[in-house]
Amino acid sequence: MGDLKVAQGQVGAVPFDSLNSKFKWSEGILYLPEFEAKNKDLFLLNLTGNLPLKLWDKESFNKKIDLTLNVPDGNLSFLNYLESDLIKNAKGNFKLNGTLKGTSIKPQLDGNLTIHDGEFDSRYLTQKGENLEVELLFNSSRLTFKKAKFNSGKSKIVLGGGMDVSLEDGEIHFDNFDFKLQTVGKKGIPLQVPEFPLSREKLALPSSASRGTPTFYLHLTGNRETPHMEGWVELEKTLFSYPPIKKPKKDHSLLEDMEWDFVIRTGDQTTFQNEYVYANVDGKIHIKGRHENFSVNGKINSDEGTISLYGAKFQLKSAELEIYQPPEITLGKENSGVPPTKNSVALSFKAEQTSFIPAPDGTDKVQDTITLSLERTPLTEKFDSKKLTFRSSQHPTLSSERVAMNAGLGINLEEQDPVKKDMQLRQGIARLLDSQLASPLARNLIQRTGFIDRIEINQETEISRSKELRGSERTLLDPFLGHSIVLEKTFGAKLGIGYRATLDKIKDRADFIHQLELRYPFYKGIWLYGSTELDSKENLGRDPERRGGIKTQIRFDPSDLFKKKESKEEKKEQTK
Repeated sequence: MGDLKVAQGQVGAVPFDSLNSKFKWSEGILYLPEFEAKNKDLFLLNLTGNLPLKLWDKESFNKKIDLTLNVPDGNLSFLNYLESDLIKNAKGNFKLNGTLKGTSIKPQLDGNLTIHDGEFDSRYLTQKGENLEVELLFNSSRLTFKKAKFNSGKSKIVLGGGMDVSLEDGEIHFDNFDFKLQTVGKKGIPLQVPEFPLSREKLALPSSASRGTPTFYLHLTGNRETPHMEGWVELEKTLFSYPPIKKPKKDHSLLEDMEWDFVIRTGDQTTFQNEYVYANVDGKIHIKGRHENFSVNGKINSDEGTISLYGAKFQLKSAELEIYQPPEITLGKENSGVPPTKNSVALSFKAEQTSFIPAPDGTDKVQDTITLSLERTPLTEKFDSKKLTFRSSQHPTLSSERVAMNAGLGINLEEQDPVKKDMQLRQGIARLLDSQLASPLARNLIQRTGFIDRIEINQETEISRSKELRGSERTLLDPFLGHSIVLEKTFGAKLGIGYRATLDKIKDRADFIHQLELRYPFYKGIWLYGSTELDSKENLGRDPERRGGIKTQIRFDPSDLFKKKESKEEKKEQTK
């Protein structure tokens, strides 16, 4: 019989204060009549029993295992030593009782694990996970969650079901799944996904992650060779981007074998953002099949947002993205020889940009609306660029190419008079700031706080102080006058409250004009809006301006009159 005593040490990354053991090895069997490991702040672990252990080429003929494990009072903070982003800052109490019997080839695990009053952080949660309660049972190596739940923010997440656990060649394997993971109630869980950054890293500033408060239902079934995941997720108050960042390929994982039958649908305040687009979206996508051969169907629509193209920003009026499977073309009994495309994507949109240009007689400025349109076209390598057109309301006979130059920064400023040159420089700077700074950088900075949902930089053409109060001296500040920054926060499901600061001058010195803005989507394509200037009459040289009214973007399609009306059952099926 031997004795082992260790004052301090660690197993893996987990430290212990003391380890005491009595042991005996005989005929290929290790006997443990006593084994205790202790960390006064984390756990007390007791282990007794025996197991086969080959030493000096001596192997036992009896390869049966008989071990009993007991942790009567543990603290979940031991997980913090594992340095995992998935679980951080863990706290709470746990108890573990179990037996491991059978043979080394096919061991059998029985016992239970309970966790009480647990909490933790995770790289995928924007708020702490709290009130973690778990009752986990092991019965003949079948793991069953009798109870598993926690709260994050105002959401409650529940896990139920089980799976088989086995030990093969020293590795743990999971099989025969039947798990359900879901949110309870109408409140979504506050998630973030760093793998989908809202913008690329710039100026050494790390990007913020796509985030939202989705509700979801996931059901995992099948076995480790053919796992199957079905369910749905509804994106509430979600700001996301695409594509994901590329990561080095890891070892084969369960997700690579997963077969999906999954629906993603938008809820309130679902917004897509990348370097060129910022748009509120609405729609549903159905994903089916394995990852290497997904079948995807669905439509995503938008009637609010911005598109930055060729250095210019356009206000989005309508857009539709459709993902579908084209029919396979066959000739008789043989196909055309062209491999079928599993998923095709078609895009169409219409956006507008408003600017003020000198009238033909040069006496005043007139409003010009430049319309950017893309006819519905598949997004392939053979994309037809002729379907992307620019049109001017003031000069409808101008070619699309010439209007595109006027809409961006590619115009000849050298041949223009000082007034036109000044105006174009101011508008060009505003577009450049918004497309190259506001989207990737300023949005990143402010959105990381979680207090601001929308940020834009614009060029105002109408709001200004009186000429007498502004001053008449020309300064280096003049090209920047009229630039405004908008910060907006959405309250409830729809109401947007924004603050706008517009750069101006007062007595030839830089100053801002301040506005409060409200907007509310009353119905599809109909917006109620209002704004008021916050400065006094003395500060503006005129009465503060207040605006309000209705903005409409209603589109009428005559074919709608002849469409078959959907039954209540059909509508219900579409919302699933």
